[in-house]
Amino acid sequence: LPGTDGQRARYCGRCGVLCETESFATVGQLAFTGASVTLQSDLSIQFKVLESFFTEQGYADPYVVVVDRNGIETLIREYTVKDGKYSFIYKNIAPHRIGDTITATLYATYNGELYCSAPIEYSVARYCYNMLGKTEGNAAFDKLRTLLVDILHYGAESQKYTGYRTEDLCNSGLTPEQLACGTELTRELVNHRDLEHKVVENPTVHWKGAGLNLQESVAIRFRLEAESYEDLEVRVTLAGQTFKFRPADFDYRADGTYVHFTSLNAAQLSEPVYITAYRDGVQVSNTLCYSVESYAYSKQTVTTIPYLASLVERMMCYGDSAKAYLG
Repeated sequence: LPGTDGQRARYCGRCGVLCETESFATVGQLAFTGASVTLQSDLSIQFKVLESFFTEQGYADPYVVVVDRNGIETLIREYTVKDGKYSFIYKNIAPHRIGDTITATLYATYNGELYCSAPIEYSVARYCYNMLGKTEGNAAFDKLRTLLVDILHYGAESQKYTGYRTEDLCNSGLTPEQLACGTELTRELVNHRDLEHKVVENPTVHWKGAGLNLQESVAIRFRLEAESYEDLEVRVTLAGQTFKFRPADFDYRADGTYVHFTSLNAAQLSEPVYITAYRDGVQVSNTLCYSVESYAYSKQTVTTIPYLASLVERMMCYGDSAKAYLG
């Protein structure tokens, strides 16, 4: 490997005898500089690599392969560059998988040949416990510790709700002192749901429902109905920012057609979201108002579905502590 002794040995494929050695410029061996959880957006793990590998040492075409607990591989080619490091982000970790360990490996080419780093293991829960230990007793990190504990509670409640590895709940390692950092939902939830927030005459597109898929990362899905979806444009507005969806982005299912809005961050669970359909720039649906909190409001007293009420309560604790921490 680059970075060992500057020699590459070549062996005979039949007998295994050393045929020749080739000299090459020695460079630092590929490696991650660390991993962390991105709290500013949905639950994601960020893997960092020194930029100098690619700007000074000659590596090129980097990418990361992540393998989850079930052996499913995710290829990550996109990265951002900041403070001398490349960041590869493994996005949208489902809450019931907060305790799952994933394995990440960095790949890059050097002189036209592909090399890889040693794999590293990580999880959202590992990050939470590491940070709780590092910040213990420091009042400056009180809001962070509350958020970390609420994340673990949210993940554990999601495990119960989905029946996923309930014998190993991700909050089971919290100490009494750490448990005391968590929050309880004491405020009244607000229902933002309004099917007719803004009305148009004779709409040709109708909103048939809104909700969450609690087995996935936090996102809202809207069900729409129209005689034709051709040339439609759906606009979702959140906190003054507009996101646009075209028919190719819709999710067509047997029970209806859906738009999935996944651009919420943890601190925006109580933010109203507005969705409207347009055709050729003309509004052709009423504007629907909704929020993640609206869903929690409607499910907070449900007793017929095990763990649903406690899950949405923990979800809103997570949202409230994220908002308090992130500002």
